[in-house]
Amino acid sequence: MGNLKRNFLLGLVVFLMVGTARVFACSCVDVSDPEMTIFTRIAYAMNGATAVFSGKVVGFENRKGIPSEFEHLANGRAGLAIEGETQMVKFQVDRWWKLAVPEMIFLASDVVTMPDGSTMGNSCHFDFKQGESYLMYANGTENLLRPSLCSRSTIIDRASEDLKILGKGNEPIKKDEKP
Repeated sequence: MGNLKRNFLLGLVVFLMVGTARVFACSCVDVSDPEMTIFTRIAYAMNGATAVFSGKVVGFENRKGIPSEFEHLANGRAGLAIEGETQMVKFQVDRWWKLAVPEMIFLASDVVTMPDGSTMGNSCHFDFKQGESYLMYANGTENLLRPSLCSRSTIIDRASEDLKILGKGNEPIKKDEKP
């Protein structure tokens, strides 16, 4: 009985120490009506996005001075100071449907690289793979776009319905062209 009591107390102490940690979980709220047609769902997603484009991930780059959504949550809710660099995802754009975008564009991810080389992020970050093509419904401002797991953004192979409804789209803006 003594071991059981000691194990219970040890378990309780561990639970109290670990149980007080802050966790930031991803939660998407679907405000659309289940009766919506696919056309209406795509129109709704397009309306809610700042930019809609397709393209291939051609690289990653870390940049200082760009706050990530994770950093905002950690600083605001947990009081953690995060001094890291935000991972930027570089796309070679094939087509665009909303917001004329250039041939190369960067999206700010929610992955932060810390000074010691470790990375942190939240459960809502989009897991991009270099060489993979995506259809992106990006949010943010024209100068700082971000992906969202809670949008219709997906690997291009899974976007056939969207691409059929979106149509041909537009060619990306060349460096020397103005939209």
